[in-house]
Amino acid sequence: MITLAAFITEWTEKKVGDGQCVALIHQYLKDVFGLTDSTLLAQPSAYEIYTNFDHINGNQYFNRIANTPEGVPSPGDILIIGANDPGAQTEADG
Repeated sequence: MITLAAFITEWTEKKVGDGQCVALIHQYLKDVFGLTDSTLLAQPSAYEIYTNFDHINGNQYFNRIANTPEGVPSPGDILIIGANDPGAQTEADG
């Protein structure tokens, strides 16, 4: 396992897997947490990890925190932005 800082250094400006953000999440789980089960947080798109959180494999390792004034992400948190959010310039997958 490596630190968050080492992960950022290793993967900045590099393509992970198929280049999708879910591939980066899985690489992060493997490198930083040592979680190698490919079914953890496995969903077709990033926003579905958040919307289907209660029913997906691996939710016991994480907390879903809503975007509120108090719900500020900490270093190392996995931030998921909703699908088709014009303010965040996301597409259908989030």
